[in-house]
Parts: sequence; structure tokens; C-alpha cells
Amino acid sequence: MRNKGAVGVSFMFNRSSFGFINSHLTSGSEKKLRRNQNYTNILRFVNLGDKKLNPFDITHRFTHLFWLGDLNYRVEFPSTEAENIVTKIRQQQYQELLSRDQLNTERNDGKVFLHFDEEEITFPPTYRFERDTREKYAYTKAKATGTKYNLPSWCDRVLWKSYPLVHVVCQAYGCTNDIMTSDHSPLFASFEVGVASQFVSKQDMNSAPQGGIQIRNCIATLMTKSKTKFFIEYHSSCLEKKVKTIEGENMEKSDGSIKVSFRNQVELTPIISDPEYLLDQHILICVKSTDCDESYGEGCVALRAAQFSYREFQVTLTHHGEKTGILTGGIQLPTSECKPTEKLYDFIKIESSDDTGSSKGKGVDTNKFSVTQSHDISNPNYMGISFRSGNVVDKGWSYSLPQKSLPIAGQGSKDTKKGGYDVGSRSPTGKHLNPMGEEEKMSGMFDNPLYGSMGKSRGKDQDHQQKDLLTPPDPNFTTSNAADGDPDRPPLPTPRNRSFTCSETKPLPSTTVSSHPSTFKKPVAPSRSEGGMAQSRPPLPSKSRPGLPEPQNPRDYRESSELPSKHRLPAKPGQPQPHKDLHPEVTKMGRSLK
Repeated sequence: MRNKGAVGVSFMFNRSSFGFINSHLTSGSEKKLRRNQNYTNILRFVNLGDKKLNPFDITHRFTHLFWLGDLNYRVEFPSTEAENIVTKIRQQQYQELLSRDQLNTERNDGKVFLHFDEEEITFPPTYRFERDTREKYAYTKAKATGTKYNLPSWCDRVLWKSYPLVHVVCQAYGCTNDIMTSDHSPLFASFEVGVASQFVSKQDMNSAPQGGIQIRNCIATLMTKSKTKFFIEYHSSCLEKKVKTIEGENMEKSDGSIKVSFRNQVELTPIISDPEYLLDQHILICVKSTDCDESYGEGCVALRAAQFSYREFQVTLTHHGEKTGILTGGIQLPTSECKPTEKLYDFIKIESSDDTGSSKGKGVDTNKFSVTQSHDISNPNYMGISFRSGNVVDKGWSYSLPQKSLPIAGQGSKDTKKGGYDVGSRSPTGKHLNPMGEEEKMSGMFDNPLYGSMGKSRGKDQDHQQKDLLTPPDPNFTTSNAADGDPDRPPLPTPRNRSFTCSETKPLPSTTVSSHPSTFKKPVAPSRSEGGMAQSRPPLPSKSRPGLPEPQNPRDYRESSELPSKHRLPAKPGQPQPHKDLHPEVTKMGRSLK
């Protein structure tokens, strides 16, 4: 799309699919509609993921889809309000500005990023700064046609969309103030997502419950005046092939839409009937025309909704990012006829050990890595909680789930904090966090020569400064048992403190300090996203330091002595460093341990 467009990458991790889209949309405050068209074109032409899912665009092909980049949506104010906007930014009064944010208004109107989520914005606009400084917004630009205004705006964004009833929580969303080579401030976001493990049946396949996935009483309401007949096509990784229904019965409605009834019961035969396997599966639904095999709407249903009994569902149908109708129906699983399972996800964590011996052969050295025991984990997203606190959000799906004695997201209660997920602390907005007060153990963090080591020991003064700002997370990604109220339930993984703007010259915004005693806590060496920067980092390249002569012998970061291997673990204080030519070989962990 000329100098605009998108690039994407996708992969499978165990049995969960991931997609990432990085896009650069049309610039200019007045070109909102063209940005919307850019988004639609990307959905039409970017082809990622399973090739068998051709009827579906990329928003339906992945368990988790992350969309990031310079989306270029602006804050809609007259140019005369520029100084007033800057004043509000200095006072951190963002709500009025965000209410006029083009991306927010277009999403609310259902024109772009339908059913995507975005974490709450608590950082200043990332565009447009003067280069080499973050103290001044350069909102005017002299051009041959006159002065052009670029009001401070949140042009750079990170959004995501996941399948229904799948665990995903944004734990950090912010920008940095120490990278000034561009007129944009770089953005960062971190997530905790649920990943389905590779399935290995624990029971005799011959004694497994027989029967298929029953889908009944489907009725599609399509926003079209077409006279064609329609049928439904079902796709899933748990099916050997796609399944088509017979033609439905059309009935025109007074508002110009068509109501299509598929009264016949459809039974889908899964490749594996084990309950533990089926409850992690999703059925992709496509309503097609019998004339030209063209899709009129796509949606997704989670089989976990029918874990205990027959459940009715309602799914919003979309096509190329636009809402095209609604599909209602019911679903019944063979798992609801037997003892259900509460297994959701396995958490895997790689930890460093005191032994620095190299790996042997191509296997993983058990002396160097350890994997925590997998446990079952209960998830509030499986309990019908699909709303942001305070406001109802259209997620594109709903189920008649049984009532649970749990608070709505954002409210929380004392009873839910005993060991299970605190719905308030794990809400999508990241509010009401309740970290566990346990000793910190840094693992899985690798050194970056440009910004200092994550694992190097810090001075006492630096440790004391960060003690009241950062709360150490739980050293192990342990999980809770499924049953509520289990007194032996181990602690949950503690989410990261949500980060804000990182700056070495400005103080960090006040964060919630844990109420647990911090006398025996080991202070955290903060990452860049949390505002902590190692003082011993190498100097910036000469181009970003105005007024200084270029060194005769510039530092070459390509040398192995300066740039650590990406598999090298952080150094520990008092621990001998391995020889620079010795890089222990580490293989990827393709499956979780049972």
C-alpha cells in the first residue's frame, strides 16, 4: 500500500496459534476514513495462519492475535487548542483528550478493530516530539503549502483479540522517554496468555465417552437483502475436515435483514472425544451463500461453554472487520454427560540454577534448567466475566453460563483472594493488583548491551530507591487448583506492576505499594519498561550525541564479548563468567511436562 501497510508473522505454540500484525497507517489528522480503509485492506490481503481457514480473515484464525504499530489516529481538536492540549498533558489530564481520540471513537462505532481490546492508556501522547528531547511537543510543521499542525496524539497503539473463553491479561502498557531518535516515543506492552498444551490422553481411548459435538437450533440474522440461500460451514482443529449443513429457510424481516433458520441438529465428530481435549477447542462458524460459496459472516464458539450441560450461545458475525449479523444456537458436548474436567492451562517457567555446566548433546541440561510442576488454574474469564469494570464491552459472544458466587471484574472480594484468581486484581484494566510478598528471583531475562544487564547486581543506593516503587513478583509461576476454597492451593503468579512512562529525568508516577511487609524482600532490579536503567550502560552512539566528535575506534557490538548470546542467562553476583567462545546450546521446549 505504497509507503503504508502491514507485515505479519504467525506460529503455533503447542496447540495454540499466535498472530502478530505490525502496521503503519495513513498519516494526517483529517484522513481518518483512509486509515479505516487501510485496516480493511489489511484484513483482505494479509494471508497468515492455517491455509484451511480461507473463508476467515486473520481476526478469526488465531487463538491470540496482537496488532501493533503506528496507527496514526489523532486527537480531534481544532489547531487553536494546541497549547491547551499541552497544558492538559503536563497535568496528566488524559481523559478529555482520549474522549476525542479517533481510534476510540471509530472502535465505539464498530468501524475498525471490532471486538479487539486495548489496555487503559495511562501515559502521555507519543507523537509528535522534537527529536533528541522529550520535553517539548513539536505540533507545528512548516510546509510549502503553509503551516501544518500535528497535535499531540496517541498514534502508536497495541491491541489484541483472542478466542472466547481464553485467558489473556495485559500486564503492562506504556511508553519510554529515554529513546529520542524519533519524533515518536516507543511503546511497549506485556501479556499473560493461556496456552493449550500438547494433548496426551490419560485414559483408555476405547473407554472414552463416545458421541459428537451437537449444535442445535441455529438461527442467523444477516444484514443483507440477498435472495440467495445460505448454509453453515464448521471448521476446527478437532475435526478431520470441515462440515457443511443443508440449506436454511429464509424469512425477510421488516428492517431489511434476513432471518435464516437451520432447524436440523448437526453432530460434529471430533478426532478425540476426551473431555480434557475438547474443552480447549473452538468451532469456527462461517455462513455462506449457496450461489457463489461466498462468506456472509464468520464467528467462533468455545466448546468450554458447554462443559457441564447444554448451553445456548450468541455470536456476532463479521466479514472483513464489519458486523454482518448475529448467530444464535445451542451446543452440547459428550463431556457434559460424564465427569467434567477443570484443567485449563499449564504454566512453564525456565529457571537458572547454581550449576553453570554446559548442556550435553542436543537435550536440555537438567542441571541448568528446571520446570515447575503443572497445576490446574481457575480463570475468571471462564465464569462468564466478559466485561470491563463499569462498562459493558461487546465481546462478540455470550453464553448462558451458570451463575457463580463471584464479583464482577473490578469489584473483588475478600473471599476470592484466598488463593484463586482475584477478579479485581486480574481484571483486564490491571487495577486492584495484589502482589504476593515473596523473594524475587530473576529468570528468563537476558542482557542487552545497549541498556545494561538485567541480572547485574545494583548498588545499595539504587536498591533503596527502588524498594518503595517496585513490588517483587512471585518467583515461581505456580498455579491454583480448580476447586474453589481449597486451603492447600499454591499462590498464583503475580502480575507485573503496570508500567507508565519511563524517564531518567522525571520521577515515576506513584504506584500502589504492597501492604505486605517488605523487610525481608530482595529489591527488584527493574527493567526498562519499569523505569529502571542501569547506570553502567554503554554510551549512546555518536549520532545521538550532538556536539561530540566521532570516536576513532567505535565500539563494535557484534563482537561476542560485548553482545551476549540470546540464550545466555543473566550473571549472578560472585559467579564466574564462562569463556566468551563457549555458548551452551539450548533446545526449545516444545511441550509441557505432565
